[in-house]
Amino acid sequence: TKIGKIGFQALLMSPIKELQMNGISMQDDWLKVIENNNSLEKLAICSNSITSYGAELISKNKSLKILYLNSNDIDDHGVKSLCEMESLHSLNIPGNKITERGHELFFDSKIKHIFLDNLHINNEDEAPREEPVPAPITLSFDAARANEPQKRKPVDEASEEKENDNSKRRKKA
Repeated sequence: TKIGKIGFQALLMSPIKELQMNGISMQDDWLKVIENNNSLEKLAICSNSITSYGAELISKNKSLKILYLNSNDIDDHGVKSLCEMESLHSLNIPGNKITERGHELFFDSKIKHIFLDNLHINNEDEAPREEPVPAPITLSFDAARANEPQKRKPVDEASEEKENDNSKRRKKA
């Protein structure tokens, strides 16, 4: 399914916490509405054509905590904008056009964890914690069996006697 600028902006204007839109040929101007979203905490827009202008638009968002910008066209000017983000604590930005000058900007930023090409900048005392990957959940429903009465599992006699003894003790107490 292809999503265009209007669809992406509609998603950004909804109260979502996480959004992943990698490799969809996104342009910078798609991000103009991101500053108005105050619920978005995690954004992954890797392998698009995001430049420093797009990074500047992203930096206006006040709720982002985790940002993935791998394999875009962001340079040192974009890094400067991203480093000014108060809420951001983890940034993954390898595969962009960042020079040594841009790397230096990261060292002075408030961002706690920054992942660049072959470089991890940890601006806090403890090691970064891996985010747990949620296991997929599969739910199934068999409509034909939904109205069947539940059958009690067979219980061996010894277990049944224990259960009866325990219930008698509870009644006495």
